[in-house]
Amino acid sequence: MKNISKTLNIISVLVFIVAFFTKGYSINRLILIILGIVISVIGLISDRKRKLSIMSLYVITLIIGLFLLDIGCVYFMKFKPIFAVSIKSSDHFKTYNSILYRQFECDNKIYTDFLYRKSNYCKSSLLEEKDINSLSSDIINNFKNYKNKFYIIDAKVSYKEGNNKLDLKSYTVNNDDSINGTVIFNDNIIYKCYLFDSSNIDSIKVYDNVKVVGRISSIKKDDDVYTITMNDAYLISDNNYDEFSINVVENRSCDKDKTEYVETKENRYYTSCLSNVYVVYNNDVYDLNYVLKDEKIKLKDLLKDYENKEVKELEDKEYDLYEYEKYNILVCNDNVIIGNKKLSLENNYCDVKEPDENDL
Repeated sequence: MKNISKTLNIISVLVFIVAFFTKGYSINRLILIILGIVISVIGLISDRKRKLSIMSLYVITLIIGLFLLDIGCVYFMKFKPIFAVSIKSSDHFKTYNSILYRQFECDNKIYTDFLYRKSNYCKSSLLEEKDINSLSSDIINNFKNYKNKFYIIDAKVSYKEGNNKLDLKSYTVNNDDSINGTVIFNDNIIYKCYLFDSSNIDSIKVYDNVKVVGRISSIKKDDDVYTITMNDAYLISDNNYDEFSINVVENRSCDKDKTEYVETKENRYYTSCLSNVYVVYNNDVYDLNYVLKDEKIKLKDLLKDYENKEVKELEDKEYDLYEYEKYNILVCNDNVIIGNKKLSLENNYCDVKEPDENDL
């Protein structure tokens, strides 16, 4: 009996070695581990001198030892884990979730996150991007296809709380009132994003476009409302307005005026012979004063890509005129005038006072 027990123990050790040194993640490795445990237990049973309590303790110790050995191979040798669940978010992005750690495979590069202290090690470019409207039409009926996978969600903010919580909803565009990104939110599905790094989201407002990377972790239904939770989330973009265009609506009955428009920390803005000034960004239309006040766009951004520039020095002051296709911008120290094509350096626009309310 002792020889049988010894032989079975040797076989179980060989099975364990094969399991640990087989490359890649495979269910076959776990099957080999289970087979090795069974063979080892049979070896103990064949030795009738072993008490049941001792055999139970042996099995528990063996499983813990194999688990710790698996962690050691993951950490020191960058092996794929055995005791983990594999989640494939894309062809180049996989996660292996275990009890004390998870392993990220980013384009064949391995990173290990012990105690789940990081949100993500991989580049967001390795992930699939989903528009929230198209995603919402599919995720309810096929949630198992999305569970625990990482995605980039392109959406609009419907609500924010503190520095690490954003609500996103699918939406429809109201063509009659779509200024400043305003849309009609669909209230039957809410995406609750918990930002892992407690990002400062003070500059983000409701209706702003954002792209959020996150792991879709759970879904809950309350009456007719579905709440989808996204953990390990972080922002990869917001309304940075790197690329935008300016549209103006000219007041054709105007000849020369200077009307106060908006004041920021750095400048005071005026308009001249314009009814409205709009910023077009990401297919959305915003009032220029809206984005200036929130400092999403600053003066240096407005003055890019001009067609022509004129400079005039008068009494130790420098006035700059920037000419564009449909409008001009005149900078008079801290005062900025945005006007139609008649706006120039020659008519002393900088010295024109805005209308007094008593004169109106």
